[in-house]
Amino acid sequence: MTNGLRASIIVLCVSVVACALIGEWVVASVSPQATMSVVLRSSPRIFRESDLLPYELLPNAESVHSTAEFSTPIRINSLGYRGGEFDPCKGEQFRILVVGDSFTFGHGCTAEETYASVLERVLAGERRGREVEVINAGYAACNYPDTYYLYLKKIGLELEPDLVIVGFFIGNDVDRQGKSPHRWVDVDPEGLPLRIAGTSAHVEDGYWVANRRAGRYRFPVVRDSHLAQAVLSAVSRVRRREAGRVTIYNELMYRENYLERTEAAVDVVQGLFSAMKTSVEERGGRLVVVMIPAYEQVCSELVFGDSGVDSGLDLLKPQREFARFFSEQGIDYVDLLPVLRELAPAERLYYPHDQHWTVRGNEVVGARLASWLLATGAVEMTKRF
Repeated sequence: MTNGLRASIIVLCVSVVACALIGEWVVASVSPQATMSVVLRSSPRIFRESDLLPYELLPNAESVHSTAEFSTPIRINSLGYRGGEFDPCKGEQFRILVVGDSFTFGHGCTAEETYASVLERVLAGERRGREVEVINAGYAACNYPDTYYLYLKKIGLELEPDLVIVGFFIGNDVDRQGKSPHRWVDVDPEGLPLRIAGTSAHVEDGYWVANRRAGRYRFPVVRDSHLAQAVLSAVSRVRRREAGRVTIYNELMYRENYLERTEAAVDVVQGLFSAMKTSVEERGGRLVVVMIPAYEQVCSELVFGDSGVDSGLDLLKPQREFARFFSEQGIDYVDLLPVLRELAPAERLYYPHDQHWTVRGNEVVGARLASWLLATGAVEMTKRF
């Protein structure tokens, strides 16, 4: 190899490395990507193992939930709930227990900004003589209808709530692309769960960690590079565009003709809601289900663009199907889709990448829920003597 050729190769290598470093700095500064460190931080360090559920919240845990779109502090109280301390023994106040997943827990928001806290403030502002207390059991009841049921049956109803609100996320609370995140270890004679274990994730050093990670996070250099992740994301988008399809959270729930496994999943979830209603009413409470729409349902124009929704998909089907079921079973429900779709064109209600509600989204939901509860008389605001 001649000296000239050797020098050219060295210059080329140095140039490539320099360009890569500059590109990494530019992407990290202008458009930070979901690198491995971001993925790890996307699960706050607040979990511990449970003998009853896939996990439970660690009492007195403190952490920070950070993504490319937000960074919020998180503190779990001494009883294992997000929010302030409360007395497990209910006094004369009207107690509301809000059960749900990450939307209820409040991804991207402080405890005071969650829709549960907004609901409490709005109801307290009515000043009709009786104190209202709202307990946020997001994640305390884990994150699916089966764990909501078991949590209420074994733990939540011991708090003697007058009203139980279940945040039901259409995106993954029924059929999550055909994959079940849980296994019912034990069941009762009616076939309802007595103990539930996780199948898709586990608790590791306080984090809720997926059992399997995407290929882009399996290689040491690639997984930590903003530039590499940006390139991989761009390639993925091109492939989807060439295939003529838009990737959405869970298209199985929008199919005009459900798969057999989706039909089976719907039956299971509906059975769980019926069991929740029975359990709550046996303890003298009332159940209200809040149907939480997915990002693509609310911001469909942004997701699908000019091409419109793929043929064979009906974005309104999940709400329509479950509204019919809730009405038949006498289960009170609130459908958030109309109000969120009305406001979405003018307001930023969802984080576009994370796809959870923004602070404004939580404000809208808390206010809408309070309005519904007051209008229907679901909240007893008159003071008892």
